[in-house]
Amino acid sequence: MKYQIVNSRYINEIEDNVNALIEQGWIPQGGIFYYNNNESIAWYYQAMVKPDPDERKKEIREVIEEFWGGKSTITTVSCDPKFYKEPPKPTDNTPMCG
Repeated sequence: MKYQIVNSRYINEIEDNVNALIEQGWIPQGGIFYYNNNESIAWYYQAMVKPDPDERKKEIREVIEEFWGGKSTITTVSCDPKFYKEPPKPTDNTPMCG
């Protein structure tokens, strides 16, 4: 993951800079920070992070292994009758509606 802090004296300039970074895959981390030293000099700061795609894939794999025992398929069953012409038939691996 990469981290940087964007700053500017002007709110519209920091908005433009942050939006440009968002288009490049950066994500704002937390809210904007405003500093004024009481001499009419104000600064705006925004922390930005950019996830490493390989690191993110590794994190996802670890979650799958931890919670689903390495299985990456999740079955969702709807019990809403409008989705079926007839009720689902039970099988050994199909969850049934309660």
